[in-house]
Amino acid sequence: MKTIFVLLIALAVQAQAAEPNLRKIDSLQNVLKNDVPDSVRADAYFQIADEYWNVIEDKARQEANFTRAMQYANQCITLSEKCNYRQGVGDAYYIISGVHDDRGKHIEALEWGKKALQYRIESGDEKKVIKVLFHLGIICGNLRDTEQQLQYYFDGLIREERLGGVEAAGIYHNVGMIYDAAGKRKEAITYTKKALIINEKPGGNKNWLGINCLMLGHYLSNNVEIYNDEALKYFDRGREIFLSLGYKEQFGMALVGLGIMLSHSGKHREGVDTMHKALAVFREIQNKNGIAWTYNCLGLCYTRQKKYREAAVSLDSCLQLCKELGPIAMRNVYQRLYQLDSTSGNTASAYTHYRLYINLRDSINNTESLQALAKHQLRSEYSKKKSGKKPNRKRKKHYKRLSATLF
Repeated sequence: MKTIFVLLIALAVQAQAAEPNLRKIDSLQNVLKNDVPDSVRADAYFQIADEYWNVIEDKARQEANFTRAMQYANQCITLSEKCNYRQGVGDAYYIISGVHDDRGKHIEALEWGKKALQYRIESGDEKKVIKVLFHLGIICGNLRDTEQQLQYYFDGLIREERLGGVEAAGIYHNVGMIYDAAGKRKEAITYTKKALIINEKPGGNKNWLGINCLMLGHYLSNNVEIYNDEALKYFDRGREIFLSLGYKEQFGMALVGLGIMLSHSGKHREGVDTMHKALAVFREIQNKNGIAWTYNCLGLCYTRQKKYREAAVSLDSCLQLCKELGPIAMRNVYQRLYQLDSTSGNTASAYTHYRLYINLRDSINNTESLQALAKHQLRSEYSKKKSGKKPNRKRKKHYKRLSATLF
């Protein structure tokens, strides 16, 4: 069930707005027109930059927002340095780091993030220190430097627990995902439950609580013979939370997870009905990924029931959508088609779909390996730059040859 949770993971990493808060920006612009201390003006520049940075829009508009965020961050630096306002400098560096990271420039983001951390530690604002530690952990995750990522997260956790705040929930959640990716499911469950307990308390984040529930359902469903009932409970709770919040995409995901668990427990009709409700939700919001994944899961449920015709219809609908969604989606549906053909005794078609699945799987794995090598090279070059060493040209050529063989 891993693919269904890709969007949830992105939500868990960093909450962003759909568009800049123009009313807030106008209010801050009015502050800049008044005769106020430079430190107050610097704070206004930082907050405007933050509004433009934390936006999810189409690529062209998002890049324009990034440019504005950088402009206001640089104005914040100029004023902060003028009045020796170190917190303002640290805040601006944090924005610059975030923009670089969102642009895919992770090494530059790490450099600016470390500078932001130093200034925020000096300014003594523990909340802002925790926030930048969390941010640095995300950057290290983008660089696949898991060891350093966990170090930043645990440093943030120690500080947050000392303050008794709720921000630890987000860090616990992400630590759980790191352990899950490493195959340590028990630890993933432990840390996600810690996040859930915090979000259940007064002042906790209800959206995050729903995400915690869905991820716990996901982790537990991987050992479904033992934890089916518990996984079902978490999916159902997540469904209730997102229904109350009106978050339709997450609500649809919860319905799919719930449907799979119901089907696995023998309640096939109820499980299929639940997944058809998810289809209706995803169609309403025109979410092709959600529709395709629901058809994929319906194909699995029908195959388990030996309703091969219904399974074939569902997977054909999935296949048509996956042609638009890319290789990972195609890999998943080919795997499901192979399972259907094998179970129904269609040997020739099973072989064809198996080969298609294997070819796509290997191609995706090779691409991911190449990306991992590229990021390792970035870290290596960064380490050499910081230590004053010149890059090893012979080693660089070897890297290029190795990269070529991965295709």
